[in-house]
Amino acid sequence: MTSVVFGLLLTVLNAAPDPAAEAWQAWLAGDFVRVERLAALSSADTALTSQQRARVGLALGCSEAMRGREAAATSAFGGALELDAFEGLTQADLPPPAWRLFEPLRAKRLRELNAASSPSLPMAPYQAAALSAAPDTVRLYQPLYHRRSAAVQSLVFPGWGHLAEKRSRGWLLAASEAAALAGFVWSFTAAGSARDDYLNARGDAIDDRYDRYNRYYRLTWGFGIASAAIYLYTQADFFIAPPPQFSIISGSDFALLTWRTRL
Repeated sequence: MTSVVFGLLLTVLNAAPDPAAEAWQAWLAGDFVRVERLAALSSADTALTSQQRARVGLALGCSEAMRGREAAATSAFGGALELDAFEGLTQADLPPPAWRLFEPLRAKRLRELNAASSPSLPMAPYQAAALSAAPDTVRLYQPLYHRRSAAVQSLVFPGWGHLAEKRSRGWLLAASEAAALAGFVWSFTAAGSARDDYLNARGDAIDDRYDRYNRYYRLTWGFGIASAAIYLYTQADFFIAPPPQFSIISGSDFALLTWRTRL
C-alpha cells in the first residue's frame, strides 16, 4: 500500500507544471499579463532552480520588450543573465526588439565570465589601447533618419537638402542645377526667337537662320537633360548616403544598421 501511495505521489509531482515552461509558452502566446504573474510567483518560489528562474526572467524580458518597456526588459534580461549566460541562444530565437536589448547584455556578461575564468596576464600596449578605445556598447544598432524637412528641401531643389544637413557639396549641386536651368531658359528663349526669324526669312537668309535655330534647339535639349540628370543624381546621393551627424539612441525596431527617411 505504501509503495502505491509513493508511486501516485511521484506521478503528481512529475505532472506538476514547470513555471519556466509556462512563462515561455505564455510569452509565445502573447499573454504578457500571465508572464508577469508567473514571474512574480516564481520570485517567491524557493524550489525553482537557477536555470528555471533564468528562463522565467528571459520570458519576462521578451514580454516587456514587445510591449515597448525597454527599461523593464533590460532589468529582466540582466537578472536572467546573472543566473544563466544563455550561450546557445541565437538571433533566430528572439524577435528583433528583444534581441536588440538582450544581445549587448549577454555579450558583456560573457566577457565578465571569461575574464573571471582566465588568469590575468599583462597586456601589450597596443592591446590596452584597443580595449580603452572600444566601448562596451559596440553591438548597438540604430537606424539613421534624414530629417523630414531636409528630405522635402532636397526634393524641391537639388542641393538644398544637402545644405540643410551641412554637406559642403550641396553648394556645387545647387550651383550646377541653377546653371543648367538658366541655360535651359536662355536657350529656349533664343530658340523661340530664332524660329520666328527663320519662319520670316526669305531668300539666301533661310539656311543661315535655320542653322541658328537648330543650334539653340539642341542647346535647349542639352541643358534640359543636364538639369534632369543633376536632379536625379542629387536625390540618389541624398537618400542613399547616411546623414553626416547622428546619435545612437534606443528605440530601434531593426537588428542591423540601416539608412532610411522618415516621411
